Amino acid sequence: MWVQIIMMVIQMAVSMKQAADQKKAAQKAAQQQADRQAKAQWDDYERKEKVRKDQLNKAVAQRRARMGAQGLSSADGSAGAIMQGLRTDAAEASHEDFTTRRDSLNQSMSDIQSNLLEQSDAQNRKLYQQAGSSLGGIAGGLIGGDTTSMQMGQQMGGSAGGLMG
Repeated sequence: MWVQIIMMVIQMAVSMKQAADQKKAAQKAAQQQADRQAKAQWDDYERKEKVRKDQLNKAVAQRRARMGAQGLSSADGSAGAIMQGLRTDAAEASHEDFTTRRDSLNQSMSDIQSNLLEQSDAQNRKLYQQAGSSLGGIAGGLIGGDTTSMQMGQQMGGSAGGLMG
């Protein structure tokens, strides 16, 4: 009888260790996924920002050339305001793009964390059921002292374990 009790305790400990290892592996994989996603979004943002700056420089150069052809200097009041307007518009677009990407990344991280939490809760429920089953089996074995009592205790403990989780 004691051998069976010890075996159940060892089995429960092994199950708990495996569940903890799985949880760590899932968290590590989720973090790596989030890191890859963040890097990809940042790289995409930098590419688009470079294109946007190049387009702005080209637009400014074209505007200066047109103003120069009309005999206006970009340092003049109206011309300077036009140039500043182009730069301001570009800065606002860049800020909006960055904010959108940051919000998207934050949402992705939140989704990953929610999924991990759900998986963790499911694993915890399973462990509680196993622990209840094992404890029920131990209690049944101690009370009855035979295999039939132990099996009945496991069944009772299994249902009690379900209530625990």
